[in-house]
Amino acid sequence: MSTKYPLSQGELKGLTQSEVSKIEGRKDLKLSTLNKYARAMGMKVKIVLTSEEDDMRPICIYG
Repeated sequence: MSTKYPLSQGELKGLTQSEVSKIEGRKDLKLSTLNKYARAMGMKVKIVLTSEEDDMRPICIYG
């Protein structure tokens, strides 16, 4: 089953609309919160680290 994007705040599974609003309004958040938000969208987190000099050799972190 594929998910159609964009989703409204109320369509995210496992989070209330007010929780989503708080997450989206933050300037900084914990990785655990980002993971929870991603799961609610049916996704997972992938963080890519790259050197400022050479972005051809990325390091990927999956959550």
